[in-house]
Amino acid sequence: MATDPIDDRALSTAPRLAIAPAWTDPVTGGVYVHTDLGIAVEPWAVEQHIPPIRRAEEFGDVESWCTYIVRYGQPKCTLLKWNEQGLRAVLDYHGVDSVPNRCQWLAVHPFERSLAWQRWSRLAEGHAIGQRQLIEALEDAAEDIVEPDALTLVGLLRTLRATVSTAADAELRADGSTRATWTKQQTVQAGEASIPAEIAIAIPLLRGHLAPTGRDGKLTPVLYRLAVRIRVSVDDAAHLAFRLSMPGAERAFEAVFADRVAAAATLLGDNYTLLRGAGG
Repeated sequence: MATDPIDDRALSTAPRLAIAPAWTDPVTGGVYVHTDLGIAVEPWAVEQHIPPIRRAEEFGDVESWCTYIVRYGQPKCTLLKWNEQGLRAVLDYHGVDSVPNRCQWLAVHPFERSLAWQRWSRLAEGHAIGQRQLIEALEDAAEDIVEPDALTLVGLLRTLRATVSTAADAELRADGSTRATWTKQQTVQAGEASIPAEIAIAIPLLRGHLAPTGRDGKLTPVLYRLAVRIRVSVDDAAHLAFRLSMPGAERAFEAVFADRVAAAATLLGDNYTLLRGAGG
């Protein structure tokens, strides 16, 4: 079936205006709809539903932490506190005229215990350890021991090593040291040693705690002297048992915390206040 050709006279040639059903303000995000462009979404309404921006920056030493605070913080909008876990700052610097806003940045410097402290704290927990275990531990950490001297320590270790499998007896002296004797099965005296009541170690307590030394100002770990108390007993199998403890550890950590906090306060200046938080 044939169709009629299109009648060109039915097409309108008048000017046309296309109106979008909605328009979004590229600056505020406000949305206007329909022919009269009545507002349907208030300006900034979309942004108000965006959750607060949160970031956490972690630093390995006090100096880096302070540099970040001074560079990016505002004293009126920055909360600084410390405890035994480390230094912590809440930076809320996205406000207007130093008024706190919804964006928060965290900057933390954790007080991480050094490997040397972790090694000695495990050894000096107060539980009984055998003679062989003590020998191996002292050999591994010999560079940390400052008292007795190296020669005396080597002699003591040799005596302990040679008498690991023999029967032992221990006698506590008036000065706190222990007189240990070993006998063979034939009850012939095999050896004797004087075990000191305590030894002294010098170790770093915190990672990243460095100070310049020497004329060249080279940064080296800051060492703290600790006394390690040694108690000796004889078990049911006539073998020596040792219990180690560090009674001055808490005071040493209070000192190192105070040093780190004082260093941070100096670097931050008078515009910032560093508070002590709970837990320390």
